[in-house]
Amino acid sequence: MPVPVVLATCAAVGSLITSVKSGWELRRMIKRKQEQFVAEDEAPYIFRRLRRAHREGILNDREYEDCYERFLVARAEKDLPALHRLRAHLRIAEAGAP
Repeated sequence: MPVPVVLATCAAVGSLITSVKSGWELRRMIKRKQEQFVAEDEAPYIFRRLRRAHREGILNDREYEDCYERFLVARAEKDLPALHRLRAHLRIAEAGAP
């Protein structure tokens, strides 16, 4: 008789763990989708800022090409953290840091 109780307990714990894991995965997917929407909204502003920095001489041609390539990759992958890093780089360059 104790064997079915142990099996039932193990099955219940396994089910609970699976439910928690599924919840975490769903939350991660929702967060990623929200970041993709934000990335699509922010991308045009970052691109305009990048062009302006190049036009004003803040970025030379090599830096502009490097930043533009990083921008294209981040936009294609809808990678919000990469866009934020690029925006931070532009902010530092505009502030006059070497």
